[in-house]
Amino acid sequence: MDHSDTDNAKYAKDNLTRITTNIARALSRQGALFKTVTANVCKGYVQANIVMLPSKHSKNFAEFCRINSGPLPVLFASERGQFDAPTLTRSTPSDIRTDLEAYDVIENAKYSRTVPNLDEYTEELKDFCFYYLGSSVSFNDRLLSAGIPLRYYDENGDVANTSKYKLSVTCRLDDVRVKDTDFTIDPAGT
Repeated sequence: MDHSDTDNAKYAKDNLTRITTNIARALSRQGALFKTVTANVCKGYVQANIVMLPSKHSKNFAEFCRINSGPLPVLFASERGQFDAPTLTRSTPSDIRTDLEAYDVIENAKYSRTVPNLDEYTEELKDFCFYYLGSSVSFNDRLLSAGIPLRYYDENGDVANTSKYKLSVTCRLDDVRVKDTDFTIDPAGT
């Protein structure tokens, strides 16, 4: 990171709503956003939810998303071992191993721990595909400007945490049905 990015990153930590995605990635790479709620970060930019899975499951997951594109809109799907998302970034390349605020590690189908980056897993991740799914956080400003209150914003307009609900929504995938999928829903002031 050059000197100007360092200066920008120092300023940006206190002004997260107005920073660019390049600065957000720089802050994440420094660990400065570790476990930060990012719903208010980089206002005006599209945010994504990330799904990382072994490449052997990629084709099935892609089909699952295609058939269920409403709750699972794919913004970008990587090739096996591809750590950047070039169509989603303009100047500074992204790196899925370092650019998020935190990563939950799942081992043996159970939550293990939360880490600030995935550098220690680089070799394993070379056999993974990464899906960037559209996030409802991307249109919070439109809802707020239309006068629709969002319960998870405090009186200062800061995000305490994004609301999540477990619903019994059935998604289709040919003959396989998946139930009790987690979806993020923005309650309209209820």
